Parts: sequence; structure tokens; C-alpha cells
Amino acid sequence: MVVVCPLPLDKRKLKELESRLKKERAKLEKEIEELGKIRFACEVDAREAFNRFLKEKQNSIYRIKGEVEHCLEKQKRIIALVLF
Repeated sequence: MVVVCPLPLDKRKLKELESRLKKERAKLEKEIEELGKIRFACEVDAREAFNRFLKEKQNSIYRIKGEVEHCLEKQKRIIALVLF
């Protein structure tokens, strides 16, 4: 029988990992905020943009969820993405 135990991360490597995760999260939050500001002419366009974004970020360590919401702005029907 062979037992393999991973070596504990030293403090330097752990700090580097935490830093990289923090940067990735900040980058995702910024991209999500930018995508949420876009106004779409129709629901189909909004859903396609959202699905493209999810596909691009499918390998992220973070789980991204969201929905498409209708909203009115200046008496005009538009679609907005709400990501959470």
C-alpha cells in the first residue's frame, strides 16, 4: 500500500495563490458590472450576450449566475442583464 500526502503549501505560495484568486475575482466583478450596464434592444440579444459571457468564463473557479430582466427607461422597452 502506498500513501501519498500532499506537501503543505508554504506561506509564500499560499499568499501568492490568495492574491491570484483575489485578482481574478476583482476582474470578474468588473466584467460583470460592465456587462450589466449594457442595454439591449431585445431579450434574445441579452440572453445571447449572457450565454457568451458564461461560456467565456466557464473555467473560472467562481460560479457565475444571473438572469435577464426587463426594465423601462424613458418610456422605451429595453433589456438589462442582472448578474449575481
